[in-house]
Parts: sequence; structure tokens; C-alpha cells
Amino acid sequence: MIQFNIAVCDDDKSIQSFIESTVTAYAKDNGVMVNVDSFRSGEEICRSLDEGYVPDLLFLDIKMKHINGVKVGEYIRFKLKNNLVQIVYISSYDEYVKQLFAIRPMNFLEKPLTEAMIVAQLKTAFELFDINNGTFSYAKNREVYKVPIKDILYFEGENREV
Repeated sequence: MIQFNIAVCDDDKSIQSFIESTVTAYAKDNGVMVNVDSFRSGEEICRSLDEGYVPDLLFLDIKMKHINGVKVGEYIRFKLKNNLVQIVYISSYDEYVKQLFAIRPMNFLEKPLTEAMIVAQLKTAFELFDINNGTFSYAKNREVYKVPIKDILYFEGENREV
């Protein structure tokens, strides 16, 4: 079974916990393997991204100190050149919506969040990544590639490379 990596970046611990528990419960009820990682700041997630961390889905707060969610999205799309990470922005303020078009987020959720809002994003992300049919992900030169498992005939290894 394929594991789906989900990141939550919000400086509000209660919102982080709410998203984590909703994701975990939905995944358990639907037989999906997920790994949920939480980050308290834009700086923290950018450091992890620099170290090679690549989520499939990112719930990202906009209003954070220092590096806000818009800057994190720009970092992912333009510096790391990653267009596969699905970003769901969350905020109490809708004034940022126009700024987000260049980042191409999957969605924008207005606080307060509900379980139904989070579950709808999970369903969409799983559909986009075709989680039920499975994909094999690999990274090469800081780019993440996904190949449908049905298209893989075999893996070959040579000199510690696959």
C-alpha cells in the first residue's frame, strides 16, 4: 500500500491538532496509509523542504510570523520548482486570495475549519494522486516524479542506484 505524506503548517497548535486528528481518523476509516508531519512556522517547513522533505498535500496557514504561507508557496513553486505538492491554504482572511493564483493552490479554506472541509480536500487530493490505484514516487535532482504502479514492469539496481 502506498503512503500519502501530508504536512500541516500552522502556528496555532489547536488548528494543527484538529487537522491532524481529522486526517488520521479519515485515513483509518478508509484504509489509506498516511504520514502526517506538523510545522509551526514557515521557516521550519522551508528547512525541511531544503533537506528533501516532500509532502503530497500541504495544509498551509497564510498568516504566520516572518515567513508567511504565501512566501512558503512561492518557495515551493518557484525556488524548488515543485508543482506536484498540492497546497491547501487556510486563513481567516480572504484578502490574500488574488496573490495565490500564481502559486496554483488546490484550494483555499476559510477558518473556522470543519471536518467536512478537511475531508473534502483529502478526497480531492487522493483522487488527484490516484491513491487507490497507487503510484511510485522517487526524487531525482530535487524533482519528485510519480509513476503509476501499473506501468512498472520491474526495478533494477546497480551500484546502489535503482
